Amino acid sequence: EVAVPATLHDSLMARLDRLGSVKEVAQTAAAIGREFSYDLLAAVSLLSFAELHDALDQLIDAELVFRHGRAQEGGYIFKHALVQDAAYQSLLKSARMQLHGRIAESLEQRYPEVVAVQPEILAHHYSEAGLADLSIVNWLKAGAQAAGRYAHLEAIAYLRLGLALLVEVAEPEKSNAVEIKLQAGLGSSLIAIKGFASPDVSVAYTRAEQLCLQTGNRSSLSDALTGLWNYHLVKGEVKRALEIAARSLTIAEEDNNPARLLVAHQGLSGMMYLGDFVASRNHIDQALLFESEIKKDETTKDEILPIGADARVFVRAFGCHALWHIGEFERAIELSEEGIAWARAREDPFSLAIALDYAAMMYQFDHNNVVVQEIAAEAIELCIKHHFAYYLAWARMIHGWTVLYAGDNEAGLSELRTGLDGFEQTGAGLRIPYYLSLLAEGENHAGQSEKALATVDLALQRANASGEKWHDADLYRLKAQLLLHTKPGKTDDAESAFQHALKIARKQGCKARELQAAIELGRLWQSQGKQRDAHNLIAPVYGWFPNSSNSVCVRNAKTLLQELK
Repeated sequence: EVAVPATLHDSLMARLDRLGSVKEVAQTAAAIGREFSYDLLAAVSLLSFAELHDALDQLIDAELVFRHGRAQEGGYIFKHALVQDAAYQSLLKSARMQLHGRIAESLEQRYPEVVAVQPEILAHHYSEAGLADLSIVNWLKAGAQAAGRYAHLEAIAYLRLGLALLVEVAEPEKSNAVEIKLQAGLGSSLIAIKGFASPDVSVAYTRAEQLCLQTGNRSSLSDALTGLWNYHLVKGEVKRALEIAARSLTIAEEDNNPARLLVAHQGLSGMMYLGDFVASRNHIDQALLFESEIKKDETTKDEILPIGADARVFVRAFGCHALWHIGEFERAIELSEEGIAWARAREDPFSLAIALDYAAMMYQFDHNNVVVQEIAAEAIELCIKHHFAYYLAWARMIHGWTVLYAGDNEAGLSELRTGLDGFEQTGAGLRIPYYLSLLAEGENHAGQSEKALATVDLALQRANASGEKWHDADLYRLKAQLLLHTKPGKTDDAESAFQHALKIARKQGCKARELQAAIELGRLWQSQGKQRDAHNLIAPVYGWFPNSSNSVCVRNAKTLLQELK
């Protein structure tokens, strides 16, 4: 709607009034929109062919409307939106509603192809006609179509318009059924734009869950639980998220639904954040088994995209992290590359953002700086283009770390801090200890070792408070390094931190972190002349990995062992 000044409105209405019966045609056209076709206007208008033709000629002569193409074939457009608005506002409310009802009926009868691809047009006219039921159905279609082409801002707007009309639906059963779909769709698009931990995401999926429990809608309940699992996990409430994933698994097992079983096992693979990498890998394996049973039809497609991201990509993203920590580097890389390829093949930017961020992080674990920078840069570009705030902040932190190691301390620290601020602004709390460790590395790299040590201590506090223990071994390894920098003459505390890192890694079955900690402690012992002890520490862990491994930390271990001979 355009705010028309009173004097201008009066002037425009005076021009219309002078045209007599032509004013009615202008009003009808205004209800259609600023642009309108002759065919639709003729279908809606109550005038005869001759009367309508004459009225349009008068509107053109008065320079209120322009014609495109030949009469009866081309389209028309109001000279200015103010003209359209003045004509529209002059209609009585009851007349407006009747007009919009006739327009909607004519659209469905004459332009089914337009209605199919632009249901928001039909939704608007049914809404203005006071036909809430029909309008809501079309707002839901419009939201789903917008989300399907990754226009999530549009989808959010359409779905909220549908939700606003629910108060006008008289039948509670009908209202509840459609609201479940609206809330689930809204939650999915909100995740893409605002991030998983946005309070709005929680509101949407909590409402959907409540309605599903009231109506006994088990299928939609699974989607709502998946949304809530993601919300609580990314908030950093890992145990709560796993409880929800367990509920999802129970429902999926009772229904024997392979797609939902995949999603539920992927949810339970979040056990890695508690430091249980073996259990996480087992759930990843289960998810991949169920993937082979999924049918390639539209129903399955909906089930595999419960939050707008492809669960097949997500399970590979989680899987590459779990397997890397266990020490299965080649399989981790294979899963990561499969996820990226899958998202590219589907031309799915949201799933691709997920796959890229997890891949960049996996290569950062191994300190493969060149590969990390390439992947993170692509992720940043993608996330900026599609407004993916959560994954953008994540990618910026990883990319900032690579900038530091490329030699630009100031730019790297700035990007790291910007990313961390943006991440927390989305409401996210997951992996904060890890991101703080990147910041600590950056601070140390910039010669701020004391500050870096304080940052690591903060990371350990955050991990202890949240129960997120997956990164503890590396935090203690990093703390030991910083203690060596800040207290070069006193190595006891550093050695103790290295030993604690090894203890945690062994308890968690985390071969990768065990090897990294062993390498660092081995270097310390090497500097102290304890070559044999260093060799005996590193060799058994190194021997666990295949000789063909191209991992940076495996190569570092091999080099150090050769020095220790």
